[in-house]
Amino acid sequence: MCLIIFTEKSKKASVPKILDALADAGKLVRKDFGKAKIYLADQSQYPPVSQEEVTAQDQVIADLKEQVNQAKERIASISGEVNKLTSEPADGELDTQLEATRNEIDEKKSRLEVCREQMSSISEEDLKQKEIEVKALIKILKQRKRAVSSLFYRPSWHLGNGYGREFI
Repeated sequence: MCLIIFTEKSKKASVPKILDALADAGKLVRKDFGKAKIYLADQSQYPPVSQEEVTAQDQVIADLKEQVNQAKERIASISGEVNKLTSEPADGELDTQLEATRNEIDEKKSRLEVCREQMSSISEEDLKQKEIEVKALIKILKQRKRAVSSLFYRPSWHLGNGYGREFI
Protein backbone atom coordinates (compact mmCIF):
# COMPACT_ATOMS: atom_id res chain seq x y z
CA MET A 1 0.00 0.00 0.00
CA CYS A 2 2.83 2.39 0.79
CA LEU A 3 4.48 1.63 -2.53
CA ILE A 4 1.40 2.66 -4.48
CA ILE A 5 1.11 5.94 -2.61
CA PHE A 6 4.80 6.74 -3.01
CA THR A 7 4.99 5.94 -6.71
CA GLU A 8 2.18 8.38 -7.45
CA LYS A 9 4.03 11.30 -5.77
CA SER A 10 7.69 10.43 -6.28
CA LYS A 11 9.94 8.70 -8.75
CA LYS A 12 10.49 4.97 -8.60
CA ALA A 13 14.21 5.30 -7.81
CA SER A 14 13.60 7.38 -4.67
CA VAL A 15 11.03 5.01 -3.10
CA PRO A 16 13.60 2.68 -1.39
CA LYS A 17 15.34 5.72 0.11
CA ILE A 18 12.05 7.07 1.45
CA LEU A 19 11.11 3.66 2.93
CA ASP A 20 14.55 3.33 4.58
CA ALA A 21 14.17 6.84 6.06
CA LEU A 22 10.73 5.92 7.48
CA ALA A 23 12.18 2.71 8.94
CA ASP A 24 15.02 4.67 10.57
CA ALA A 25 12.47 7.14 11.99
CA GLY A 26 10.51 4.27 13.59
CA LYS A 27 7.34 4.61 11.50
CA LEU A 28 8.00 1.35 9.58
CA VAL A 29 9.63 -1.95 10.49
CA ARG A 30 12.03 -3.37 7.92
CA LYS A 31 12.51 -7.13 7.46
CA ASP A 32 15.44 -8.24 5.32
CA PHE A 33 15.29 -11.56 3.45
CA GLY A 34 18.47 -11.68 1.40
CA LYS A 35 18.12 -9.06 -1.31
CA ALA A 36 14.42 -8.59 -0.65
CA LYS A 37 13.24 -6.05 1.91
CA ILE A 38 9.74 -5.98 3.35
CA TYR A 39 8.40 -2.90 5.12
CA LEU A 40 5.56 -3.17 7.64
CA ALA A 41 3.79 -0.55 9.71
CA ASP A 42 5.17 -0.42 13.28
CA GLN A 43 2.29 -1.72 15.40
CA SER A 44 3.79 -0.40 18.65
CA GLN A 45 2.79 3.16 17.75
CA TYR A 46 -0.91 2.21 17.80
CA PRO A 47 -2.89 1.62 21.02
CA PRO A 48 -3.76 -2.01 21.82
CA VAL A 49 -7.22 -3.21 20.75
CA SER A 50 -9.40 -5.21 23.13
CA GLN A 51 -11.26 -8.36 22.11
CA GLU A 52 -14.61 -6.56 22.54
CA GLU A 53 -13.57 -3.91 20.03
CA VAL A 54 -12.52 -6.62 17.57
CA THR A 55 -15.86 -8.41 18.06
CA ALA A 56 -17.74 -5.13 17.61
CA GLN A 57 -15.83 -4.39 14.38
CA ASP A 58 -16.51 -7.94 13.15
CA GLN A 59 -20.22 -7.36 13.78
CA VAL A 60 -20.07 -4.02 11.91
CA ILE A 61 -18.33 -5.77 9.00
CA ALA A 62 -20.96 -8.54 8.99
CA ASP A 63 -23.76 -5.94 8.99
CA LEU A 64 -22.14 -4.05 6.13
CA LYS A 65 -21.72 -7.28 4.14
CA GLU A 66 -25.42 -8.03 4.66
CA GLN A 67 -26.31 -4.54 3.44
CA VAL A 68 -24.11 -5.07 0.38
CA ASN A 69 -25.82 -8.40 -0.35
CA GLN A 70 -29.26 -6.81 0.00
CA ALA A 71 -28.21 -3.97 -2.30
CA LYS A 72 -26.93 -6.51 -4.87
CA GLU A 73 -30.26 -8.36 -4.71
CA ARG A 74 -32.17 -5.09 -5.23
CA ILE A 75 -29.90 -4.19 -8.14
CA ALA A 76 -30.45 -7.62 -9.72
CA SER A 77 -34.21 -7.28 -9.25
CA ILE A 78 -34.29 -3.79 -10.72
CA SER A 79 -32.03 -4.86 -13.60
CA GLY A 80 -34.45 -7.69 -14.38
CA GLU A 81 -37.36 -5.27 -14.43
CA VAL A 82 -35.44 -2.86 -16.65
CA ASN A 83 -34.57 -5.66 -19.08
CA LYS A 84 -38.20 -6.76 -19.14
CA LEU A 85 -39.40 -3.23 -19.80
CA THR A 86 -36.84 -2.58 -22.53
CA SER A 87 -37.77 -5.84 -24.30
CA GLU A 88 -41.43 -4.81 -24.51
CA PRO A 89 -42.55 -2.50 -27.31
CA ALA A 90 -42.84 1.23 -26.64
CA ASP A 91 -46.14 3.09 -26.58
CA GLY A 92 -45.76 4.25 -30.18
CA GLU A 93 -45.09 0.72 -31.37
CA LEU A 94 -48.08 -0.56 -29.42
CA ASP A 95 -50.27 2.12 -30.98
CA THR A 96 -49.21 1.12 -34.50
CA GLN A 97 -49.75 -2.58 -33.69
CA LEU A 98 -53.18 -1.78 -32.27
CA GLU A 99 -54.12 0.24 -35.36
CA ALA A 100 -52.91 -2.55 -37.66
CA THR A 101 -54.93 -5.11 -35.69
CA ARG A 102 -58.04 -2.93 -35.84
CA ASN A 103 -57.62 -2.56 -39.61
CA GLU A 104 -57.24 -6.33 -39.95
CA ILE A 105 -60.39 -6.90 -37.88
CA ASP A 106 -62.33 -4.42 -40.01
CA GLU A 107 -61.12 -6.15 -43.19
CA LYS A 108 -62.18 -9.56 -41.86
CA LYS A 109 -65.57 -8.20 -40.82
CA SER A 110 -66.15 -6.86 -44.32
CA ARG A 111 -65.12 -10.22 -45.82
CA LEU A 112 -67.51 -11.96 -43.40
CA GLU A 113 -70.35 -9.70 -44.52
CA VAL A 114 -69.59 -10.52 -48.17
CA CYS A 115 -69.65 -14.24 -47.35
CA ARG A 116 -72.95 -13.88 -45.49
CA GLU A 117 -74.49 -12.04 -48.43
CA GLN A 118 -73.36 -14.77 -50.80
CA MET A 119 -74.65 -17.47 -48.44
CA SER A 120 -78.05 -15.79 -48.23
CA SER A 121 -78.33 -15.89 -52.02
CA ILE A 122 -77.82 -19.70 -52.04
CA SER A 123 -80.94 -21.68 -51.20
CA GLU A 124 -81.07 -24.78 -49.02
CA GLU A 125 -82.04 -26.83 -52.05
CA ASP A 126 -78.90 -25.69 -53.92
CA LEU A 127 -76.73 -26.59 -50.93
CA LYS A 128 -78.21 -30.11 -50.76
CA GLN A 129 -77.70 -30.54 -54.50
CA LYS A 130 -74.03 -29.49 -54.24
CA GLU A 131 -73.53 -31.88 -51.31
CA ILE A 132 -74.91 -34.78 -53.35
CA GLU A 133 -72.60 -33.86 -56.26
CA VAL A 134 -69.54 -33.76 -53.99
CA LYS A 135 -70.39 -37.18 -52.51
CA ALA A 136 -70.76 -38.62 -56.01
CA LEU A 137 -67.39 -37.19 -57.06
CA ILE A 138 -65.73 -38.69 -53.97
CA LYS A 139 -67.23 -42.09 -54.79
CA ILE A 140 -65.94 -41.90 -58.39
CA LEU A 141 -62.49 -40.86 -57.15
CA LYS A 142 -62.29 -43.88 -54.85
CA GLN A 143 -63.32 -46.24 -57.67
CA ARG A 144 -60.64 -44.81 -59.98
CA LYS A 145 -58.03 -45.13 -57.26
CA ARG A 146 -58.86 -48.83 -56.84
CA ALA A 147 -58.77 -49.37 -60.61
CA VAL A 148 -55.36 -47.73 -60.96
CA SER A 149 -54.06 -49.66 -57.98
CA SER A 150 -55.17 -52.99 -59.43
CA LEU A 151 -53.57 -52.16 -62.81
CA PHE A 152 -50.15 -51.16 -61.55
CA TYR A 153 -49.76 -53.46 -58.57
CA ARG A 154 -50.03 -57.26 -58.43
CA PRO A 155 -49.74 -59.77 -55.60
CA SER A 156 -46.22 -60.99 -55.07
CA TRP A 157 -46.68 -64.66 -54.28
CA HIS A 158 -42.97 -65.31 -54.41
CA LEU A 159 -42.43 -63.34 -51.17
CA GLY A 160 -43.82 -66.16 -49.10
CA ASN A 161 -47.20 -65.35 -47.65
CA GLY A 162 -48.82 -63.86 -50.77
CA TYR A 163 -49.96 -60.72 -49.03
CA GLY A 164 -47.21 -58.44 -50.34
CA ARG A 165 -47.59 -56.27 -53.42
CA GLU A 166 -45.02 -55.19 -55.90
CA PHE A 167 -45.00 -52.56 -58.57
CA ILE A 168 -45.12 -53.81 -62.16
